[in-house]
Amino acid sequence: MRRGATDLRPVLLGATAWLSMGLAMTGDPRLLVLAGAVAGSVALVGWRQGSWLLVSLALVAGVCVVIGGVRSVTVRSGPLAELADARATATAELRVGGNGRLWPEKGHRSGLWVGSAVLLSVDARGGSWASCAPVQVIATGEPSVAWASVPQGAVVRATVRIAWPDPGGAAFVDLRAREPPVRIGDPDPVSGAVGALRHGLVEASAGLTPDARALIPALVVGDTQGVPDELREAFQLSGLTHLMAVSGANLVLILGFLRAAAVTAGVRGRWLTGVLVGGVAGFVLLCLGEPSVVRAAAMGLVGLAAVGHAGRGRHGMRFLGVAVLAVVLIEPPMALSLGFALSVVATFGLLCWAGAWTDRLARWMPRWCAEALAVPLAAQIATQPIVVALSGQVSVVSVLANLIAGPLVGPATVLGLVATLVAPVSVPLAGLVAWPAAGVPRGSPGSAISAPPCREPPCRGRRPRRRSRSLCWPRR
Repeated sequence: MRRGATDLRPVLLGATAWLSMGLAMTGDPRLLVLAGAVAGSVALVGWRQGSWLLVSLALVAGVCVVIGGVRSVTVRSGPLAELADARATATAELRVGGNGRLWPEKGHRSGLWVGSAVLLSVDARGGSWASCAPVQVIATGEPSVAWASVPQGAVVRATVRIAWPDPGGAAFVDLRAREPPVRIGDPDPVSGAVGALRHGLVEASAGLTPDARALIPALVVGDTQGVPDELREAFQLSGLTHLMAVSGANLVLILGFLRAAAVTAGVRGRWLTGVLVGGVAGFVLLCLGEPSVVRAAAMGLVGLAAVGHAGRGRHGMRFLGVAVLAVVLIEPPMALSLGFALSVVATFGLLCWAGAWTDRLARWMPRWCAEALAVPLAAQIATQPIVVALSGQVSVVSVLANLIAGPLVGPATVLGLVATLVAPVSVPLAGLVAWPAAGVPRGSPGSAISAPPCREPPCRGRRPRRRSRSLCWPRR
């Protein structure tokens, strides 16, 4: 390989792992046999020609086919799968996650709560089985409020109906609850501390404007429970939905701030690396360690690892290939996840274009301003083909909206993180820190912090605008 050329071997390994795992996770025996036959043929050709690259690609494909096939068979066989096929009613013990979202009662619809959990045991049809499978809990009606009040990490018992989930997610099955849970265990110390930090950010944001009060927890820790449907719809129409989800960009911003603070404090060398690794671990814990957070951590580390290299695009491509390989091996369902595809493509765009565009724009404006414009534009253009293929239309508004919002995301994320860490010490002080991230709240900063959040319905006194049902309620 000539000097200065981009090493595409890790990229080929990552792409091979992604494709192979995606085929294996479909659970189609014909695709499994086809993928295994192709991998064996490529390995044989590579061995005869002395090409270790072909042999490596075949080995990676074979490993992914085996892992994905075993995972797919495990999901689709055994007692849990039989109960899901029969949509059986069971008594389950669960450890509840902290990313649930409650849609309150609206019109003729009852309340709806959707959240993640880990299934500990299940009793059904005269049998009892232990488990550690990730599941999704869906509660409707009056019990949805009780489920929403369960703290993160608590162990509960409930009667549920077991069903198959939507494809592409990390949940093995859906558990549909029609009654309130019975709490039988308290959260562990780590879950309790993480839950306190997340709740502290919500309290610190309580005195801000309604939109800021909902968006800051979503932007910093992925807590979208307080985001109203009207605001969610507006973000969908303007192409800014990704700001309400934990992404690699959030981690890059947080690690950039952490690195700058550590360097200012005199931290260098391996100690600085340790600080950044600790920041990644804290980010994953704070965002509940969901599969989407693992994806965000991997993509964020790619961007961080490429910073500071003269050939950041070349180095970044290598890191991107390794990250894709690691993510699909750790979380096989990610191979079928649309969010993972968007993250990979967005990171690819950042590595290919953001640096060069920043350098060119820096000739005409300050570098920080050039970077603030180039980064969101590169990510938006890279992901636009996927978005167009899904929506069937090209949105110029989304590009402009991302250009305007991009420079504001960094300060809001950093200030929200600081407010999260300060909240356990002093909620009023955390509110002061969060105040600049939201613009100007109601009244003065002091009065805004002490004011209780508004409880009035957003459409009182005026006729509510009709909206598509699919935008208001998740389709199940």
